[in-house]
This record gives sequence, structure tokens and C-alpha cells, in this order.
Amino acid sequence: MRKILTTIILLVIIAISGILIIKYYNYNQQADTIIILGYNLDAEDSVQIMESRVNEGIKNCNQNTKTVILTGNGPYKQFLLLRFAKNSTDLTEAKIMKELWQKNNQDCDADLILEERAKYTLTNAFYSLRLMDSKNLKSALI
Repeated sequence: MRKILTTIILLVIIAISGILIIKYYNYNQQADTIIILGYNLDAEDSVQIMESRVNEGIKNCNQNTKTVILTGNGPYKQFLLLRFAKNSTDLTEAKIMKELWQKNNQDCDADLILEERAKYTLTNAFYSLRLMDSKNLKSALI
């Protein structure tokens, strides 16, 4: 039963990702939005993985990029509090990525938007899509 449920969830995620790509990606122009997904904060290597994602976003940022959406609000381990937050209510994946973006970014002038409600990949897509619609953004690089 667990395998069937996992398979169904993966198929839903793939379907939503396909819809986002079809709806928001124009193959003839650069994306006006970059969406950077958070990573499970209870893993020891989570900061390194998020930093590599942030650095990839910085690398792909160009003059057409208006907005960067940093998305995620997952659970975390205490060791992250020492590095990133004053107290546990302040810590989200999006806030950690914002700090990494500000530390590593030199050239990208896009506006940063923190999406701090998503706890899973599916909700990352859902809330990012809502933000794009509210800001009238038409294309995304994920």
C-alpha cells in the first residue's frame, strides 16, 4: 500500500511540474523568474545543497530576471539555529537561502521573494505558482 501511495504522489508531482513548465516556460526567451526550492533542513548536508541551488540560481540570473522566489519552510535541526537564526521561529529554508543569496550574489539585481509556507515539493510548486500569478510573471526557471 505504501508503494502505491508513494507512486501516486510522485506522479502528481511530475504532472504539476509538467504543467508549470508548459504554462510558464517560453523556449524563445529567458525566464523572468527563478524559483529556488529549499531542501530538507533535518539533513546534515542541507545547507551545502541549498547553497549549490542558490549558486545555480545566481549563475542563471540575467537582465530578463525580474524576481527570484526562494521557497520552503521545512523542519530543521538545532545546529542550523547557531548559524542562521536568533530563535527557532525565525528559521525557514527560504530565509537560509536568502542569507546564502546575499552572501554569494554580486551581479543579479532581481527582487527576492520569500515563500515560507511550503513544506513539500508539491506545495513549493503551488505557492510559487500563486506568487507568479499575483506578480504577473510569465516564465520560470526552476
